Amino acid sequence: MCVADVAAQTPEITRGSSKDPANAKGPPEFHDVAAVKTHSAQVLPEARTAQFVTKFINKVNDQRLYTMNDSRFAHLCERNLDLDPIEIASIKHEIENRTLSINGPRLELQKLESERENYRTLLSPLRRNAVPPEILGQFFKSSLSISETSQEEQVNVLCLVCRRWRVTALGTPSLWASVDLTASSGRQLNFERVRTWFARSGVISKTLKIAGYHGYASAKYLQLTNLTRLTLACDWPFSSVGTILRSSVNLEVLVLDFKELTREPIEVLPSNWDPVVLPRLRKLEMRHIAGGSPDTQLLRFLRAPSLQTLEIRFGPDFLDPLSDDEVSDFTSDIISLVMGPNPVSGLQHLLIQAIPISSSADLRKVLHALPTLTHLTLVDFESDSSLFQDPFYIDNILLPNLKVLKVLDLQEDGDFAYEDIFNFLMARGDYMAEEMPNRLEEVEVSIVRCSEAQKHPRSTPHSSQLAEAGVAPFTGALSYNSNFEPRILFLSASIGLCAHLRHKSRIISGIWVQVLAYMRIERGGALYQESGTQ
Repeated sequence: MCVADVAAQTPEITRGSSKDPANAKGPPEFHDVAAVKTHSAQVLPEARTAQFVTKFINKVNDQRLYTMNDSRFAHLCERNLDLDPIEIASIKHEIENRTLSINGPRLELQKLESERENYRTLLSPLRRNAVPPEILGQFFKSSLSISETSQEEQVNVLCLVCRRWRVTALGTPSLWASVDLTASSGRQLNFERVRTWFARSGVISKTLKIAGYHGYASAKYLQLTNLTRLTLACDWPFSSVGTILRSSVNLEVLVLDFKELTREPIEVLPSNWDPVVLPRLRKLEMRHIAGGSPDTQLLRFLRAPSLQTLEIRFGPDFLDPLSDDEVSDFTSDIISLVMGPNPVSGLQHLLIQAIPISSSADLRKVLHALPTLTHLTLVDFESDSSLFQDPFYIDNILLPNLKVLKVLDLQEDGDFAYEDIFNFLMARGDYMAEEMPNRLEEVEVSIVRCSEAQKHPRSTPHSSQLAEAGVAPFTGALSYNSNFEPRILFLSASIGLCAHLRHKSRIISGIWVQVLAYMRIERGGALYQESGTQ
């Protein structure tokens, strides 16, 4: 059979013919499939080529679109049957139809929802001016605090929205109570506008901030001649610090905060560095010095003939012990203040805090070089007590003008021997009684206790010796038993236990020594007083 013969038989499966399966009983889709399969069975034995079969099936699909009804779909879902190509194409077609049917209403729903929101906006309280001006002003104020734009710009934008918003903004004083200005060279600030702006804030407090921006000009052009107090918290190179200090010739108080930063070895000051002359400097404080850092070398190039107070504070964290060479450099740095031209001649107060050394013997040469000291304070002193083992240094008495001695926050379990302080004072007092007036007025020693349960000593051998030397209780505001035995101050401080010295006793020679007059013990929030009786 030829192709023409096959084509002649195709009307049998076209819609509307007497033999059309669509006219048979039952769903037309199944009759179409049966017709195609039956007709193919008759044609295939004579066609003998796959190409002919393919063209024939495509022609059938073009003439009549195969569709699947619910019963056939349910039949396929209930059984695990293989689908032929026609069924697969029909299923894909049904999926596309369902998708189109869904997308249409969905787009219509979105359109309706958008229109609904637009109608709701027309009824919002802000559009109908239903929000009271006071509440609206608070909304404005809150919006300013969460925006990164400058407050002035935000307020101007609020005033441009509508007339009611402008009136509300003008009637909210807090919106006009702050002004931030930027000043730059060649630009004149409009203070008349600032005055007008602040006038709208009423009587509430006002804030004016002016930030100045300039180029990176050299520090030597800074106008610092009228500066009397200066705090530098930085890790700048020594050369930059020196340049600023040379421009601050009228400084009286200088604080250098080094932030515990260790400098590189290349930052060591050169030996030929020009000195920094500060003729009016009275107090110098060096804070947060890292262990081993050469920061104190600045003292070698500082000329401050009027210096009266020197405070050197290490740490307090991550302090490595100083080597012998570093300790020697440290003492030389301090001694350099009294050497050379324009030396320090009247240093009276010296404070050294948390110096990381194991032996304090090297500090003796510092005390020997500073005979004018009247106040010596050592804080967080974790060294031994070799500093106080002998009151003489190279046949000279140490600290001949000393009035106040404070050794604070000693570790109770450390290497410091407290009796060395007592022996130092007694030997020094004997010498001073013969050679010169003894100006000592106050001695204070504080101990950081390791155990909360440990009792404070009721008496020490030193108290009896002080009594034999003529120490007598001084009549004061505090009352105590007449048998009270005075003892040299040991302030014990720990969690839950704090002993305070609040009284002075007097030695006949005129020396004032702080002694333990009473102890306050605080436990669990209750305050108790303990008399100093035996």
